[in-house]
Amino acid sequence: MIKILILSFLFSVNQKVILKDGTSFEDKILQGNNSVVMFERNGSIPKSFIAEIKTIPKVIAPRIEFSDTIPIRELIRISDEAAQKFSTANAITLLDDNKNILNPDGTQISRYHSIIKILSPEARYWGDIDLDFDETRENIKVLFARTIHPDGSISWLDYSKIKVSSPTEGMVYFNTYKNMAFNLPDVSVGDIIEYVFEFQILKPDDQKQFQSGAFFIDGEPIIDKILTVVLPDTIKLNIFTRNGVPSAKITKEGNNKIYTWEMKNISPIILETYMPMAINLAPGVFCTISESWDYWFDKGCTWYKERMEITPEVRDLITKVVSDAKTKEDSIAMIYHWVQANIRYISIKGGISSGFSGHPASATLKTGYGDCTDKANLLATMLTGIGLNAYPVFIRTNDGGRYPYREIPILSGNHQIVEVRTPGDTFWLDPVTETYRYPYFAPFDHGVLCVNSLCRSIDSIPVPPPGDNARIFELTAEIDTNGSVMLESYKKYTGSTEAGVRKRYKGTKENEYRDNIQGVINEESPGAELLSYEVGPIKDLMKQFYLKWKYKMTNYPVCVGNLWVLKVPEFTKYEFPEVASGTREYDIEYLTSYEISHHSEIKIPASYKINWLPPVLKIKNRYTSYSGEYSVKGNKITFVDTFRIYERIIPVKDYQMYKGFLTKVANYSKLPMVIQR
Repeated sequence: MIKILILSFLFSVNQKVILKDGTSFEDKILQGNNSVVMFERNGSIPKSFIAEIKTIPKVIAPRIEFSDTIPIRELIRISDEAAQKFSTANAITLLDDNKNILNPDGTQISRYHSIIKILSPEARYWGDIDLDFDETRENIKVLFARTIHPDGSISWLDYSKIKVSSPTEGMVYFNTYKNMAFNLPDVSVGDIIEYVFEFQILKPDDQKQFQSGAFFIDGEPIIDKILTVVLPDTIKLNIFTRNGVPSAKITKEGNNKIYTWEMKNISPIILETYMPMAINLAPGVFCTISESWDYWFDKGCTWYKERMEITPEVRDLITKVVSDAKTKEDSIAMIYHWVQANIRYISIKGGISSGFSGHPASATLKTGYGDCTDKANLLATMLTGIGLNAYPVFIRTNDGGRYPYREIPILSGNHQIVEVRTPGDTFWLDPVTETYRYPYFAPFDHGVLCVNSLCRSIDSIPVPPPGDNARIFELTAEIDTNGSVMLESYKKYTGSTEAGVRKRYKGTKENEYRDNIQGVINEESPGAELLSYEVGPIKDLMKQFYLKWKYKMTNYPVCVGNLWVLKVPEFTKYEFPEVASGTREYDIEYLTSYEISHHSEIKIPASYKINWLPPVLKIKNRYTSYSGEYSVKGNKITFVDTFRIYERIIPVKDYQMYKGFLTKVANYSKLPMVIQR
């Protein structure tokens, strides 16, 4: 392990060159004569073009002395051995050392030391460092940064190249937040990059609280990963570990207790289709000085009650929004859709109170924008105004990794939504998503835990039934003796599927609808002729979105002698890439449940006979079900099927059963009808 002891600086001289046209640049002069000046990067420039040259002293490189140093040659040897061991890797983390320090006065320090071997051109981005910090509370320092080349030479970070700027406008509206960015110099394949930076939290949001943690895994191999937590020995550290993290090594130094977790030679997770988030599989450490959620519940209750005030302006808005409601359900839907449509989502970084509980509902209403906490807070306030028990709750989305909220009080969510409790039901709404029709909400909220401060509870958001995320296809088709088909297609949707299709058409110009639909039917049959179409309500979220179209196809059946071999039109065969391999290492994990159903009626010429139809298939297990059936009445064939996935997670222990099930469904969907002419 490398410890930084002494920091000194080397200086070099650059020139600022001001041209007569007003432009300027910084560069080094290589040589010059009476007529031309030659610069290192800008080449030769006639002296007559130059108005002024100013000399600028410039910090080029910190030079750091170490104790317990890994000599450069030894570091190169270690990296070469790692590269041979992990020959297919794009990069290898030789050291990932994170130290978090809680001082007696409540201030905190987080120091990050990384050493990374670059093995492919795609991995050079590892040398691009991007950090956000709050300049009113935090100080950030780059203590050390360099690129070590295979021959042992070093390119030091030019400190003048470190850029500190405000975050991208339109994404973050909080003036105290800044962005620090720098690029390790001259990074090429085969190089080693090394840097140390430090956050000093001088004004913690809450001096009574401290938490830390780490996941011992990455997308590339790690040779040595260390997490160190240092705090006064009078303070108890509450620790939870999972997935095989070794016990902490605990030592004392003066009045501090030091906890160290270390793992070596960590192989990357091998990717599989529909696998869990890597951090769910990784060895993980979660620690905090909070003994229970009571502290945060108390804080949250105070903050929410302050922010969920129903002011006259909020009350007037509620009255206006629900003025046409005929039922309580109508009122809920109208308020939900109003917040979705009228409060623009903008990520707002702020202190812990606003990050945890949002800004006052009245303030969000006045500005017309807010982040997920603000939109959830306003929605909960408005629903409270019509007599509901509505609460903002924070979660970690199911595509953001599971955190052990029930095991340890870790204040680490990445989203906020609304929980509504009624005597007979509890449901959730997510106002950030702008195209979801009530009562649906985004699938990344499904199957996760939510922290409800106002009710002092941690609740489980269930995975909704498959019908809440459905694609419902209805089709009528009539085939003439020439093999031409007249078709009418009607498609309805629910849940995230409806929201996704609605969003696509919301972003499409009305005069482009025809081309869009023509492209869809051309995938079914190139050259098909679109005769008419209808696009359902896009902006009116009180109504279900749908698509209708009528079109004509020619030469649809495949002719084999006096037989027609054909599939049900617009019936795409089921494909399941998640069961393509013989075995799996990890669970299959979907975002949510879903359903697909078809109801198709196909008329064939009256004189033709049905030679063969696929048999009935009805199968089911706890995770999924399928029913498919063909029936005949006169010269009309009816095909009805429904495929459902009920669970979000399929355990790896049931993979072979699940694979066999989906394989049967996939094979059935490929079976054709055979008609005798």
